[in-house]
Amino acid sequence: MEELAPNETDEALLARVAWLYYNDGLTQSEVGHQLNLSRIKVSRLLDAGRASGLIEVRINSRQQGCLEIETRLQERFRLKDCRVIPDSAGSDVDARIGQAAANYLMQKLAPGDSLAVGWGATVSNAIRVLGHVVQERRIELFSLTGGVQTYVQGMREAHWDRTPNIIPAPLVVSTPELAAALLREPAISSLLNQAIAADYKLVGIGGISEQATVVAQGYITAGEIEPLRRSGARGDVLCRFYDR
Repeated sequence: MEELAPNETDEALLARVAWLYYNDGLTQSEVGHQLNLSRIKVSRLLDAGRASGLIEVRINSRQQGCLEIETRLQERFRLKDCRVIPDSAGSDVDARIGQAAANYLMQKLAPGDSLAVGWGATVSNAIRVLGHVVQERRIELFSLTGGVQTYVQGMREAHWDRTPNIIPAPLVVSTPELAAALLREPAISSLLNQAIAADYKLVGIGGISEQATVVAQGYITAGEIEPLRRSGARGDVLCRFYDR
């Protein structure tokens, strides 16, 4: 039987397989299809879970509570899929969420797929973990925004060898007229359309604070945070701010 290393990633996958099989009543083949695993791999994971004591009458894992919350979130917000990770006191939240996002994409990305990425601390952690998968599966990469230097720096830190398709424009410009003119440029609009049409998109959700990535990267100043708050901003996605 295939041995599993006793780490959090394996436990999370094993718990998810057990939940789908025992709680949701899926067959091993259906579980494998949903998680991009072979039926044999699913069977071995279930065997390993029983042998280790993780699987008894119930799923004996921190992941169990997460899976229950996932089910409620999917029903409440009509989500096709979601992931909740267990809390871990004193750990780097961005790194943990980035790892979870990378694990999810590893299960989904097929050879030759395309992946469009945003930027920020969580996304950077995810792409750092995804590096070898992108190389091995020949994943085509696209940026979802302008901001060439930010993407180049992020890809270099993540040691990605594959060249991403980066939109050749700034993330923020001085006037709405200039933004509209840039969006009409064929080289920019073509890449943006390809990014939007990518098989998967990876973005982070930014906070409204002086430590936020948009401030650290220089796209807005720390002095602009409070006026944004007063205007009702609660966070940003790709430097587009949203309210409650």
